[in-house]
Amino acid sequence: MRSLIAQLAGLLLIATVTGLAVPGASAVQPPQTRSSKLKRLGYFLQSESREVRLQFAIIALDTMIAAYTAELEKLNTPGRHSLRQAHKRRRWATAVNQYLDYLYAFEEVIKQAPKVDIIADQPGPVQLLSGEFVLPISSPRIARPEQLENTIIESFCEDYPCDPLALEDPKEQPPAPVGRSGWSFRAGYGSTYQTVDGLNFMFSNVRNKARKEQISLRISEQLRQLGDTLRRARRRGRIIDWQFLHITSRANGDDQRLLLSAQSPALRLALPDLALAPGVLDIAKPWLKARLDHQYIEQFFPGADLLFAKLISARN
Repeated sequence: MRSLIAQLAGLLLIATVTGLAVPGASAVQPPQTRSSKLKRLGYFLQSESREVRLQFAIIALDTMIAAYTAELEKLNTPGRHSLRQAHKRRRWATAVNQYLDYLYAFEEVIKQAPKVDIIADQPGPVQLLSGEFVLPISSPRIARPEQLENTIIESFCEDYPCDPLALEDPKEQPPAPVGRSGWSFRAGYGSTYQTVDGLNFMFSNVRNKARKEQISLRISEQLRQLGDTLRRARRRGRIIDWQFLHITSRANGDDQRLLLSAQSPALRLALPDLALAPGVLDIAKPWLKARLDHQYIEQFFPGADLLFAKLISARN
């Protein structure tokens, strides 16, 4: 174990003394206006068990090793280059080769002392921390980091209950339908907030109207997200047991898990309002089924005051 730690320190020292770039450590990531999917996944995994964090770290390392190995092979492939280009390629190949040694040594360290933390709540790339050594998860192709990140996410989510598409930036999701949403005051229906796609939230009165409208819109959007997730799950061959279907939430409420059936692994989602109003999902199941089949139906939610009680009283 001590020799591996010395090897890691030595590899970094060689790169520093010789002036060579350490691809993963010194490469400057392109500016990002939003966090990447890998960053969002890493944030969730920070509080997961030691075994899950280790599984993620090994997958990330194996993916990086494969990417840097392919880059090294490409650099060593003969071709027609100017003297300046050939010199740059040799220097980069040397740096990539040394960084590969570092990646292999880091992997051996976490296998022998399987404790690894994930750092994802700071600027820059996701980092793996084992003891005193930090490894940024980086791609040899600095301009296209999403290629390596997507490979890591897809490999990890094959065994871990997560949906890669649920990690998309919410800002990139299509906006909720607008146009005919609004309040209705028909006799026998109370004060109903109606959405363009057939959701009708029936309140006993319009006191605190703005708050009720805000929550209705949030619930509507999360039901649409849920419908999209169910459609993707069915497309992938997942069985949806409508009687079993429900949402659970972690103690700190950071994220939710959707259980499709007793046999299927849970999917990780961000549906905080639906988790605080569990009765909504039971009522919405016919509407969700119709949405999967691209059909339009009206779905009514009687007693929305009680369904949304926790949300109405919350401060956010």
